[in-house]
Amino acid sequence: MLLFHTILAILFSLSLLESASGDVGDPGFVNTTSFLLRATLGASVTLTCEVKNLGENSVLWMKTGSEKPPKVISMDKKQIYMKQRFRLEGDYFNKTFNLRIDNISRSDQGTYACQIATDPPLSSEVALHIHLPAEIIGQKQNDSGKLEWESEVKRFVYNESDMVNILCEVDGDPPAEVEWKRPDGTRVGEQSTPWLNIHRVQRQDSGTYICSASNTHEIVTQEVKIAVHYKPEIAVRNNDIRRKEGGYVTLECLVDAYPRPQYIWKKGRETISDINSNDVIRKSTSTRLIIVSVDPVNDYGTYTCTAVNSVGNDTGVIEVSGRPREPRVLSPYQGFRMHSYTLRWDYGEVAPDNPSFIEVDQFVIKYRGMWYEEVGPDKVRVVYSNKEHLEKIFKPYYGDDQPRLPMSLELQSLRDNITYEVHIYGVNKYGIGNTNSFNFSTSDIDIEILTTPVPFPPGKQNGYSV
Repeated sequence: MLLFHTILAILFSLSLLESASGDVGDPGFVNTTSFLLRATLGASVTLTCEVKNLGENSVLWMKTGSEKPPKVISMDKKQIYMKQRFRLEGDYFNKTFNLRIDNISRSDQGTYACQIATDPPLSSEVALHIHLPAEIIGQKQNDSGKLEWESEVKRFVYNESDMVNILCEVDGDPPAEVEWKRPDGTRVGEQSTPWLNIHRVQRQDSGTYICSASNTHEIVTQEVKIAVHYKPEIAVRNNDIRRKEGGYVTLECLVDAYPRPQYIWKKGRETISDINSNDVIRKSTSTRLIIVSVDPVNDYGTYTCTAVNSVGNDTGVIEVSGRPREPRVLSPYQGFRMHSYTLRWDYGEVAPDNPSFIEVDQFVIKYRGMWYEEVGPDKVRVVYSNKEHLEKIFKPYYGDDQPRLPMSLELQSLRDNITYEVHIYGVNKYGIGNTNSFNFSTSDIDIEILTTPVPFPPGKQNGYSV
């Protein structure tokens, strides 16, 4: 019996000693998570809170930090913030109050406090940091461009020579690295910059650009398109068309422009409408004017095709006429005679049997000799055999079927062993044709060339009327 009372006395003394020290019986926390807790977006996380000596005090979970006032999530066993993703877990008998958050979102990031409602309250805080996969928020541009939509893709429109500055806005934790590429993988601009910068954008810069954002959790891409507007540029397929009466003519202007232009055809100052014998065909890259049957009085003249869009305009000029084409010289540069030269030629690219053949009333041949003369040390001057060109008129013979080809004319009384410059062109009732200019040289000796003479029709000699 004495032993029992002794033990009770010892236990009572120890109890008094611990109470005096203030350690036993005070509310507090047994263990907490680390101050910084990292989690991935969409994952689940448990914030632990184990208390001791709770007594009659309550335990609260709340979100503090940027929350003003703090958001109370739970009190003791009762959940106050009724989001399904938040729930209390624990062994309340052993005073464990854990907070579980499922499918973590960006809004869950912040500081959480497990608090014992003493006076003053006791708190154990943990910072929840959310790792975010790379995300592209969108793109925005400077003021020089205009935003359009092509399906669900942003389309930025600029005029040629504008400055392009497009920002690819991204998010992510760790911070996402950004780069711009073309669809073939070619990197555009500086590496690891969210800006797509093009100095003085050109039409060839049009197309698709891809913004790529990446961090340790995700790689995402998003396309944008750049459209460059530029003024029309016209290339005329044939700016000098020769057609005889009744011929079929197509006037065509090739056009490079964006956006698609409007076309205007004029003859002189008069705008051509899409009626009568003129058919106007308009496409995105060309425009054509068709004259089914040429009337020299009404259809010969100067035509213009003008393309106009929002950026500017351009004009092509086409002449339709019945003037002779440039003759084609067939005789060689080096002559075989000292004092004469046989000039041979034909009508040019279009033979007389071609429907587009233009008749010639006469050919004009102008010529004169030239050589160099020394006038001092290392100095020479050009000397001409005549002050003005000598001139010959050749009237081609037209038979019942077609004119004889080729035509020839012997130039006589020439100087030996010098160069002659020659100009030859055709003339008809519609005007003077294009000139063919060339040189030939006389020989220093006569060279005999065996040829078979070409018979002339009765009353004609070498193209002249006799």
